[in-house]
Amino acid sequence: MLRRILACCLFLAAVIVPLAHEGRAFAGEPGPAPRGKVIVAATRQFPRNGEGSFLKLAGGKLVYFFGAWPTTSDSARETCIAKVVSADGGDSWSQPAVVLKEPGQDLYHPCAVRTGDGAVGLAYTKRRSGTKVAEKVFRRSRDEGATWSGETTISDGAWKHYITGAHDRLVRL
Repeated sequence: MLRRILACCLFLAAVIVPLAHEGRAFAGEPGPAPRGKVIVAATRQFPRNGEGSFLKLAGGKLVYFFGAWPTTSDSARETCIAKVVSADGGDSWSQPAVVLKEPGQDLYHPCAVRTGDGAVGLAYTKRRSGTKVAEKVFRRSRDEGATWSGETTISDGAWKHYITGAHDRLVRL
């Protein structure tokens, strides 16, 4: 087992690291090496931000919808869906803005998708605060996320406990 671990480490050191220094993200692929960036930093109001979804808006801007948590715990109450927007391809981002918030409800794990008619679709988990009773719901926006339709439940209600669709797994057929 130790030999396998050493072999993997040697492979990483011999192949992956030199490729990164050459500016290639993967073997044989040209392009810049991946770079890290904090898009939404933790704040006192929302110390946990993430588990979200990216979408390109009609005008070319990028939007990142994410769960904004008032604590770092999974049992946080009244989490909400927030967003940040980039007009320069992700080099800089706007300040976070709350998109959806409901008293007594936890909203998180958003997943954005462009619908067949060009609207922005947003699915997310909705849980009664302080419980494990949750469902997946869907809303649509015909104005690139400025306003949203009423919600439509898309889970069947058969599962009476915590449910998640985990961000970025909504597929348009």
